[in-house]
Amino acid sequence: MPDDSEEKLTTVGKAKELLAEERLKIKLHDFVLQKTREALSATADDYFPVQGNWSKDEFVDRLKKYESATSDLLQIQSLLGYWGEPYHRSLLLVAPQRFAGRLRIAGGHICSAWLSLRYYPLLLLLYCGGVAAVAAKRYDNLRDLLLAPIRDPEQPQDQSVFLLRSTAQQTKTLTDAFKSLAGHERQYTPRSEYLLKLLQPLLDDALFLGTDYEACFDRFEVLYALEHAHHNSLEQFGRIWGPPGRFAWKEYESGRPFNDALQEGEREGSSWPPVKAGLFGGSIDRFKEVASAYGQKLAQLGWY
Repeated sequence: MPDDSEEKLTTVGKAKELLAEERLKIKLHDFVLQKTREALSATADDYFPVQGNWSKDEFVDRLKKYESATSDLLQIQSLLGYWGEPYHRSLLLVAPQRFAGRLRIAGGHICSAWLSLRYYPLLLLLYCGGVAAVAAKRYDNLRDLLLAPIRDPEQPQDQSVFLLRSTAQQTKTLTDAFKSLAGHERQYTPRSEYLLKLLQPLLDDALFLGTDYEACFDRFEVLYALEHAHHNSLEQFGRIWGPPGRFAWKEYESGRPFNDALQEGEREGSSWPPVKAGLFGGSIDRFKEVASAYGQKLAQLGWY
C-alpha cells in the first residue's frame, strides 16, 4: 500500500507545514479555501432555518452543529492568527468574509435568536484568530481581524461593516439564550464563559497555550471591547459601548485584566504594541480616552 504522508497529516499539522514557508502560500490558500467550503456547506441555511420558535434544546443542538462543522477551520484560523505573516492577511480574513457573504435578509415567521445565531461562526472565527494573535503578541493580525470589512445584509445596500461591530451587535441579542445553558444561568457574561471553555482544548491542540490561555482570552476580550468602543464613540452615537466579556466582572472578583491593560498602555505610551499596530487609530491618547470612558461604564454595571 502506498504511503500517503499528506493524508496522514492532521489539519493542524498540515496547516503548520504550509504556514512555515512563504513559497507554500498558494497551497495554503487552497487548503484554507477547501476547509472554508466544507464548513460553509455543513452550515448551509437549509440546515439552520430562521423560521420557527425558540427552544433551549434546539439552541444547544444548533450550537453543537456549528461548532462541529467549523472545528477544522477554527484550528486553522488560530494558526493564522498566531503565525500569520503580512502575506497571509487575505487568508486570515477569507473565512469570516465568506461566511458573512452568504448572509441574506430572511422573511416569514422569523425567530430573532436563530437569525442572530447565523453570526455564530463569525464570532468563533474572530475569537480563535484573536486570542491566538494576542498570545503571539501579533497585534497587527488582531487589528486586521477586528477591522475586517464584511458584508452585512442589515445595512443599507448591503454596505460593509467591521467584523467586530457585526459580531458584537448580533451576539448581544443571544445573552439570554446562553443563560439558559446548564451552569451558565447565574453568570453575568454567559456567552464569554461558554466560549472560554469551548475554545480552550481547540487552541491548546493547535498552540498549546497552557496556563496562559485564560489571560490571553481576557486580554483579547478587553481589546475587542475597547476597539469596538473606539468605533462607536460618544462623538458619533452619544454613548460608548463594547461587548463586556468576563473581564467586566473579574475587575472586582478575580484579577484585573481591564485595569492591567489600562496601566500597561499608560506606562508604555505610544510604544504600547496594540497602539503601534494601529488599534485605536494608532493613538495612545485615543486609547486613554476610550478606556477611561469605558471604565466608568464598567463601574456602573454593579457586578460586584
